[in-house]
Amino acid sequence: MYDKYLAMGCSTDGRVAEGECRHSVTDRLERAGMSWIPDGAKAMLGLRATYPNGEWAPFRAYHIEQEDER
Repeated sequence: MYDKYLAMGCSTDGRVAEGECRHSVTDRLERAGMSWIPDGAKAMLGLRATYPNGEWAPFRAYHIEQEDER
């Protein structure tokens, strides 16, 4: 499996994943003056993950549809 990831140019080094977690979670959610309840932090992290995962357009369409129904 590692050979497949390496052939795609992906890193198998755990430090890369740790660095991304630090960037996505710690750097974004622990800025000065911020405080988060667990549900709010979970929602924000999910939202931040939609764009790099290529899910922004479907998410946005769903959100607009839900607002129209409301």
